[in-house]
Amino acid sequence: MSLVAGMLTGYDASRPPPTDHPGVVRTYAGIMADAVPGRLSATLLGMASASLGAGVGELAAGLVAPAASPFAVVGGALIDVAPPWAKDAAIALFGTDDKVALLVGIALALLVLAALAGLWEARRPPWGRVALAGFGVVGAVAAMTRADAGGLSWLPSTLAGAAAATALWLLTRMARSLSAAHGMQTDLEPTARTAG
Repeated sequence: MSLVAGMLTGYDASRPPPTDHPGVVRTYAGIMADAVPGRLSATLLGMASASLGAGVGELAAGLVAPAASPFAVVGGALIDVAPPWAKDAAIALFGTDDKVALLVGIALALLVLAALAGLWEARRPPWGRVALAGFGVVGAVAAMTRADAGGLSWLPSTLAGAAAATALWLLTRMARSLSAAHGMQTDLEPTARTAG
């Protein structure tokens, strides 16, 4: 087995391979239901998917609506709802770099939420994809509520959410296929076993 396959599937060589019950014929769907990416790989898949989505959103903003960058509209919305004392504290703490600190904070929060979405996708598909698409919807709503919103301001965040959700679906599917192909048992138990 390749190193990449082990990393994607969370393969643990110390655990015995899964065994079937005598007399039960397993279908492909049953094997795939048991093939769940490990915790580490699920979080990495979620983070990679969200990173791709953020890149797609920023690229789309640069092409069709520069003021509707997903990070910029979410940052602007957070600044709008922040109480004055929080704004003053951020300026006192970060000085002229307060906006950079805000964008870094948004990126870190996105990565944490994306890691959770990756775990959720591994345990309860399709809810991880729904969560990532939901982040895109939140960005689109934030973009359309800005004072300088244009007719296409919703597009970058929507594309970001769609790209992230699609990437998570494809990467998780690939990890499950690798896991099933190599007969590996991972550290996450599926929510329901299919045996037939």
